[in-house]
Amino acid sequence: MQPAHLTRLAPDLAKDSHWKILLEAAFQHAYLWLGFGAKTAVGYGAMQENPDAREERERMAAAARAESERQADEMRRSAMSPEELAWEAHQPVVEKFRQQFEAARQAAYNPGGLFNNQRNDFVNEVLTWEDTQSRQIAGELLKATMTKAWGIPGNKDSKQRLKEAVAALCPGCE
Repeated sequence: MQPAHLTRLAPDLAKDSHWKILLEAAFQHAYLWLGFGAKTAVGYGAMQENPDAREERERMAAAARAESERQADEMRRSAMSPEELAWEAHQPVVEKFRQQFEAARQAAYNPGGLFNNQRNDFVNEVLTWEDTQSRQIAGELLKATMTKAWGIPGNKDSKQRLKEAVAALCPGCE
C-alpha cells in the first residue's frame, strides 16, 4: 500500500483509512460467497470463519472503543471547571429524585410514606454540596415538592426543616 499514491489518486478513500473498510467488505463477500483459489466450484477454497477468532476480534474492537471513549471523556473532564465537574457528579442524584417525585405524584400524598423518606434523604445529601448550581437546582426541585395540593409535610418540625433547607440551598426560591 502506497499512502501517498492513494492520496493523490483517491483522496476520499485515503481519508480516515476508508479503503480498509471497502477492502474488508470485498474480502468478506469473497470469503462467504465465492471462495479463494482454484476449483472453488467443486468446494476447494471454500472457507468458514473461525468463531473464536471472530469473538477475539470483536472483543479487541470493543476494548479499543471503550479505551477511546475513556480517553475522550478524560479530555472533556480535564477542560471542565470544578463547578462543572461538581454539577456533572450531582446531576444523576437530582434526576433520580425528580423521577421519584414524578412517580410519587401519581398517588395522593402520604406524610409518612416512602417519598417523604426519599425527600429527607435527598435534603441530607444536597445540604453537603458546595457548588452553587447544584444547590440552586436542588432547592428549586425541593420547593416544587412543597405545594399545598401535594407534598407539605404534616409534622411541624419536618415542614420547618424542609423550608430551612430550601432557603439554604436556594435563597431566591423562598
